[in-house]
Amino acid sequence: MKKECFVVGAMLAPVLLTSCVKDKLDSKSTEHVSKSSEYVAGSMEYHVAEDVAKKMLDELMNNAKIKRPTLDTIAHFNGGTAKNESKENPDLPCLADEQQFNEIQVELINKWRRSWQEKNVSVFEETLADKSLSANFPKKFVDSPSRVNKNISKFDWESADKGTFSQYLANFKHIEDIDLVTMKINSPRSFRDNKLDMVKAQLQMHFDLRGIGVDGKRRHDRGPLAVSVEKINGTWKITDIKNWGIETLVSNKVTFEDITRLSQVDKIPQYQRLEAIRRGGYAVAIGDYNGDGINDMYVGAHGPSKLLMGNKDGTFMRLKTVESMRIRL
Repeated sequence: MKKECFVVGAMLAPVLLTSCVKDKLDSKSTEHVSKSSEYVAGSMEYHVAEDVAKKMLDELMNNAKIKRPTLDTIAHFNGGTAKNESKENPDLPCLADEQQFNEIQVELINKWRRSWQEKNVSVFEETLADKSLSANFPKKFVDSPSRVNKNISKFDWESADKGTFSQYLANFKHIEDIDLVTMKINSPRSFRDNKLDMVKAQLQMHFDLRGIGVDGKRRHDRGPLAVSVEKINGTWKITDIKNWGIETLVSNKVTFEDITRLSQVDKIPQYQRLEAIRRGGYAVAIGDYNGDGINDMYVGAHGPSKLLMGNKDGTFMRLKTVESMRIRL
């Protein structure tokens, strides 16, 4: 059974079927373009076979790639053979490096981040050149915290009992978020091929992982990493991970409290926001209306206004429905 046709919509058709792409399709391929093409909303919608559409998209992506300039257009002090830098586009080498970094981001960093958030070590190991690679991540903190500030304890990784990546991730009941941000990429001439394409690089990264530990406490691991990568058989792989000073913060109790709920202000009846005079009429005033030294609250909205008297414990007590009252706050 023939596969479903791929639709090249109105937005892509003017781009994909320009002469630079369409003319390169052989006659056999163009036979698959549906004869029932029709104008939709003033633009052509082409129905083509899936394999033809893939060929067209591959051609488009290939044409969009940054072409690294030849060595004879790159100055000798930048690794080329030219006496001076080309004036045509001096930024092309940097753009080509950025394009290569995007490959590293997609093939390695994004996969690393997703696999750790899911605590799937087997997927992460696919990014490693050697599955036995260890980065001395802690499996257990054996010493007391190096610093305690109120309800937060700080642990340094240097003195921790080191283990595998699986043992490290086993410290977490749930990983809420993980960020791997590349701050700088180093790739000297010795890390490049004869066309100056990167085959090795060192990424200076900021590691940030937040989650709930197996003990139920909130945990935040953060700090710098040095990650070495290498292109092996056409695929980027991680060859080394070095800890440059990661630390762990552990919260012994909740540090955020919903003060709206605790103060009982959330019990005020809610009304649909309706049009007022010039969109006015909605306000909250804070002040001490009864002179007891504690702030009170007056809430005005569509519907009856509310007068809330403040208590010493930070809560508010609704006194009465205020239809018309002059109060000096």
